[in-house]
Amino acid sequence: ASFWEGAKWSRGRERTSGKKESSLLKLSCDKALNLLGWRAAMPFGETVALTSEWYKTYYAKRGRADMERYAVGQIESYIEKAVERGIPWAAGRAK
Repeated sequence: ASFWEGAKWSRGRERTSGKKESSLLKLSCDKALNLLGWRAAMPFGETVALTSEWYKTYYAKRGRADMERYAVGQIESYIEKAVERGIPWAAGRAK
């Protein structure tokens, strides 16, 4: 909630239909790292701030269609940061 004043986290009642949820989920990004040379362009905190901004804008506009333009702008900003920070997957993408 540090990126969105007044935001609160709550969990609703869980409906699992009797199935157990795994207590540990593991995702592997090995292929992205090895085959694509993927590296994140932003540290975690910056990523959370960007995501929070998207949701704040979405709810302020009540989901209007111009959110696509907003999202594309965020993606372009992300790529620019990757280029500035010399991240390999972004090489050759400078404007």
